[in-house]
Amino acid sequence: MLMQVYSLRDTKSEVYLLPMYAHNHGSAMREIYAAVRGKYMKMVSEYPEDFRLMHIGSFDDQAGLIDGLEPQFVSEVKTIIDAYNEEKQDEQPGLA
Repeated sequence: MLMQVYSLRDTKSEVYLLPMYAHNHGSAMREIYAAVRGKYMKMVSEYPEDFRLMHIGSFDDQAGLIDGLEPQFVSEVKTIIDAYNEEKQDEQPGLA
């Protein structure tokens, strides 16, 4: 199966964090939201405006090969958090 490879770009320190794997952009954004909300990524939780989700390649788990890409912007982490929080609020009746 072909998995996509993502990394968070720290715009303040100008480095990429360790890569993560997901099936697609939507899955990667959901994983980032869950990690930030669960405080597994303390720095990202505290300063989400400093991070960008980047698509950096793919991983073929059958062949064991990683195919790197020129990093491609997916989303600002702050935008991901705001979108999921808004979605959660919309799901709760009487909280509009």
